[in-house]
Amino acid sequence: MKKIVAVFLLFVGVLMVVPKQGGAEDSQELNFQEKKALIAEIAVAEGIPPEILIAMADEESDFTQFDETGNPYISDDGGIGIMQITLTDEDLAKYGYTQEEISWNIEDNIHAGALHLKSRWNNQDLPQINNMDPEILENWYFALMAYNGLSRVNDPTENPNAYQEKIYRVLRDNFLLSIEEFPPIELRYEEGSDIIYFPPGVDYEWDMANTYSRQILLETGQTVYTYNDDLDFSYIRDGVDGNRLNKTLPHNTRLEILEGPFAINDSFKHYVYYHVTDGNQTFYISSSNLVQEPAAFLPNVDQSILPDPKEPIARLHIKREGVQFLKKEEFGEYVPVDEREKDEFLRVYYTEGSYFNVGGEYYIKQDLNKVVPYIGRILIESETKMYAPDGSEYKSFGKGHALRVYSFDENNYHVGGGYYIKNTSNVKFYKGYVTLLKDTPLYSPDGNVFEEREQGIAYRVYDIEGDKILVGGGFYFKNNDLVEYNIH
Repeated sequence: MKKIVAVFLLFVGVLMVVPKQGGAEDSQELNFQEKKALIAEIAVAEGIPPEILIAMADEESDFTQFDETGNPYISDDGGIGIMQITLTDEDLAKYGYTQEEISWNIEDNIHAGALHLKSRWNNQDLPQINNMDPEILENWYFALMAYNGLSRVNDPTENPNAYQEKIYRVLRDNFLLSIEEFPPIELRYEEGSDIIYFPPGVDYEWDMANTYSRQILLETGQTVYTYNDDLDFSYIRDGVDGNRLNKTLPHNTRLEILEGPFAINDSFKHYVYYHVTDGNQTFYISSSNLVQEPAAFLPNVDQSILPDPKEPIARLHIKREGVQFLKKEEFGEYVPVDEREKDEFLRVYYTEGSYFNVGGEYYIKQDLNKVVPYIGRILIESETKMYAPDGSEYKSFGKGHALRVYSFDENNYHVGGGYYIKNTSNVKFYKGYVTLLKDTPLYSPDGNVFEEREQGIAYRVYDIEGDKILVGGGFYFKNNDLVEYNIH
């Protein structure tokens, strides 16, 4: 970054060269589109999600490098430029910069801010979140707190407007990302001090930390899927600044990235657009409508085809408080009856639009931040690799391990968080288990009784065909009052 850098701006199709030498002749502000593209390029180069660095520039300075007189923008607390750098000469020198460079050169200012954030990310004294995957936006929580300062003003238990909380507010409001509120954290103060320190060895396992960057990973040729939390479909356009098309796309529509990302020349809208194809036509879609794996939605089932379903097709995990238990009234209105408890599990019999039917006339609204359906498990029969969202090998599992499955396609079983297991002979998918309530005949594939099995034993269920509960090798129990089936 210390040399002249050529930044290709896809959205304007020109080559922008940022001069290295600082001075008044370099004090012309770039437009919002150019700034966001430059921030994104630097972020990707440093392994930071572009959303994080762009949100910081928004919160720090409203993307301002120079004031109305053309001089470097310096705030009342001495923060310089777009990233509001307040480092000493000595600290800046560690990153290879001087005060003059970050004052007069916007690229240097952004890069110094990125390096400072990265140093906080690498600070082993800060709590760790899950596996600290840098592509997950929530995992930057403590690095952002430390970037602004580990002081009482950034204690979220005392100040709801702590710096890191404001950054995630930008991600929710300006990137249209469904990031949940953060759980409580533990922090301490020395007596008489406002400096935060963290209890040693206290790290966090947060289920809600699962929002992957939608700008750092998407590349030409990559397969993506449509999904958003607010609507049952996604809008598409005929260009980055084009018109909205009449056609909409249902959730889990498979697309291929053709070009992008394309930034928007807007101070508020920070999501980007991609040029994509569904195999039939090409169009543009915003990053807020794209995910890297199919969402854990179950197939819509027409109630007239399945008016009184006997067996569940999935199990629903209530992850958060506040999930409403709904009753469908005569005219199709879903009316709250009560709320379900966190970590409760419900059987799902079919889906109806955006609602899970959990028995009779009762429903739970689909919201992947609060409820997660899973459709079965895979049993590892010989050593098998799990793959990360980027396709790299993550870890191996030996024989006997069982993993929950949230969705699958012909090639992979999706086991949560973008991770997957390949569909090979090394694994076997099963839906649930059947428990024998009384001594029950086991039938062979030819339909004859093979032998009597004892009451109380449970068997894995690999499929259900009519009144047959298949338990492997073509053998089955009849689905009657002698057995009880449960989805896994």
